[in-house]
Amino acid sequence: MPVIRLKYYHTKLAFIEHPLLDGAVSLTEDELVEYIRTGGSPVKGLRSCLRHMVGRYVANWPQTTRFLDDMVSEGFVAISRLSNEILLDFPPGYVILKVASQRIQDRVEEFLNPSQTCLSPSLSTQKRLLWGGVSNDHPISSITELPESSHPPKDGDEAIRDILEAFAQLTPRDEIDAAILRRENWGRPQRELASELGVSRKTISWRKLKLFKQYQELTK
Repeated sequence: MPVIRLKYYHTKLAFIEHPLLDGAVSLTEDELVEYIRTGGSPVKGLRSCLRHMVGRYVANWPQTTRFLDDMVSEGFVAISRLSNEILLDFPPGYVILKVASQRIQDRVEEFLNPSQTCLSPSLSTQKRLLWGGVSNDHPISSITELPESSHPPKDGDEAIRDILEAFAQLTPRDEIDAAILRRENWGRPQRELASELGVSRKTISWRKLKLFKQYQELTK
């Protein structure tokens, strides 16, 4: 799966159904403020905002549908933390919906993007390693946003561009290598990709290792 970064021009929206979002009512900023001031739960009031944000990811990147539960869960973490801040301090002019949307985006993209490269383990394996306290030092593992080529490099973009340029020069030997290198396959479980290509999981792992050695040669 490619690196995902929601932008203002990603306007497509999908209506999503999820048990935790059933009955969510859409509120304007003024309605939300009044709802909270009269004792309403900020988390309950922001569920429609969460549904809207997750719906944008699903509409613009359909492959994220398989992560619907995870995205909703991450979103609830974001609005729950924001809810605590609102209840403790509610400054004048605080634009709750805007802040909530950004917090949800940050959490969802932090979940969707980590190390989703062809040379990294599957996301499930990464989680298992993380839980076990094992660090992940695979190439491009720290990239969470691809630099926009139409803009001048920002601080840090230069290194990212160098890595991606080297990565793009990897030479696939056949369709198996080519499939591993396609960004839509980054982060997919090896077993799933192997089944799709009609090869063993061991073959996928071995091919990734070969590509990694190519990458090391290019970045010496």
